[in-house]
Amino acid sequence: MVIALKGEGDKKLDPYIKRGINFVLSKAKEEGAIGEDAKHINYTTALSMVAIADYPDPRVKRVIEKARNFLLSLQHRPSLTIKDVWVGGFGYKKGARPDLSNTMFALMALKKTGGVDPEALQRALKFVQRCQNSPYNDQPWSSNDGGFIYLPGSSLAGGTKSYGSMTFSGLLCFAYLDVAPPPTPTTNTVTNSQKPAHSATPLITPMMKKGTLLQSLILWGTPLTTPTISLVRLPR
Repeated sequence: MVIALKGEGDKKLDPYIKRGINFVLSKAKEEGAIGEDAKHINYTTALSMVAIADYPDPRVKRVIEKARNFLLSLQHRPSLTIKDVWVGGFGYKKGARPDLSNTMFALMALKKTGGVDPEALQRALKFVQRCQNSPYNDQPWSSNDGGFIYLPGSSLAGGTKSYGSMTFSGLLCFAYLDVAPPPTPTTNTVTNSQKPAHSATPLITPMMKKGTLLQSLILWGTPLTTPTISLVRLPR
């Protein structure tokens, strides 16, 4: 509610926004988590961070800083995960199996509040790439349709089939990671079996020549000029 009301920009809504902010702040825990639902603490903390971000209250800065650190503690790292393909992802809570939905909400909060270690973002990008049926996915199951799945190797649509809601989440992840949309494809052709090194050169498949949205999904991945994040080929 707070996020929606803040977006209205109507001063008449300020008292309701303030009440909402106070409620969110009252749910902040000492360790940084925000919310009562321990089973889904990534969701509640991330959305709470977005809700209170930029609000002119002296308590907000401290709560945001602690919440950011807590959120980052939920990210799977090489030494703290049971599967290599989980590295970079976020789950419902610490140690929980990561998925693209939870990762998207975490990245949304981290993007909104800033101050994140670039290495954490690079890890997240690797996980997002491994959720996409794309030439930039290093997993052997990956196809080339450009869509996204729930987590590496598993789709709620069956097998490793891309589907709409996760494709939306994947594109949001790329946006939060400051990965730029690709240039309009003009040359070159690759087959589904080819996994090219990253390049600004567009990758064209027969399907993409139809001019569908898949054209954008397959090619999304040309990095912005930024010192914090870059798209790299994940070697098989």
